[in-house]
This record gives sequence, C-alpha cells and structure tokens, in this order.
Amino acid sequence: MGQPEFTKSEAQLLKYFQGKKMLTGWPKSIANVVGITFNSFKYAKKKLSDYGYIYVENLSIGSKKQSRVIRISITDKGMGVVAISDGKGAEQQNDDIKNLIADMGYTQKEIAEMFGLHRTTFMRKLASNLPDDERMMMIAKLEELRK
Repeated sequence: MGQPEFTKSEAQLLKYFQGKKMLTGWPKSIANVVGITFNSFKYAKKKLSDYGYIYVENLSIGSKKQSRVIRISITDKGMGVVAISDGKGAEQQNDDIKNLIADMGYTQKEIAEMFGLHRTTFMRKLASNLPDDERMMMIAKLEELRK
C-alpha cells in the first residue's frame, strides 16, 4: 500500500518535523514557525495524526483553548514517508464557510453581493488560503446574516 496524497500544508508540516523531530508550544505559534496558517495547521495536524505520522500530546492542565500547550513529535512511520504535496493549493479549509452559506439557503453569488464583492472575486477568496483574521471576520458576518 502506498502513502496518501498530502495537501500543501500537510506536506510542509511533515517536512518540517522530519527535520526538527519535535516542537512544543501554542498551536498558533507552531503554525507560524512551520509557515502555514493556523486553520491549515489544525487540518494538517488532524490528518497527519490520523495517519499515525505525528504524535500530538496536550501538555495543558484544564480545558482552556487559549492557554493550551501541545507537543508534536514525528513517529517512525512519519519518518518513512516522502512529504510531497498533491499540488492542490486550495485546501478544504474553507468548506465550513461554504457549508454555512449553503445552510443559509443563499447562493454564493448572493452572499458575494452582500459582502460587496463580485462573484468571481468572492469565489477566488474561498478557493485561497485566507488569513485567520479574514476567515473569522467572514464567518462572523455570515453568522450575523444568518440571524
């Protein structure tokens, strides 16, 4: 059985840990060190740990997400794979926004007009790696429209 196809952020995270072996810190800081957005990091971390390529350990006491410190280390299985991305730049990270729009019953064109954007510009934004603050702002506006 071959290895799975990796997204760009999964490949970047795996490649980083193949060289570094282990890293401890806040998830957002680790994402910055690796050079990917926080949302891409969460997605890649979940997928790679599901495959058994990395091990994630929660070092925090309590359940506050703001003060959560984690330790990520690569497993022997993770050292044995080649970290090559599948070439797809746009990841599944904006699926939550697309699903929210679909749940609201609007088309993406109608939502684009509500944001004051042309439909193609809005679609391009959804297909790109959005910065975390822009993603959160977009989700907040959609939640407002939902009410």
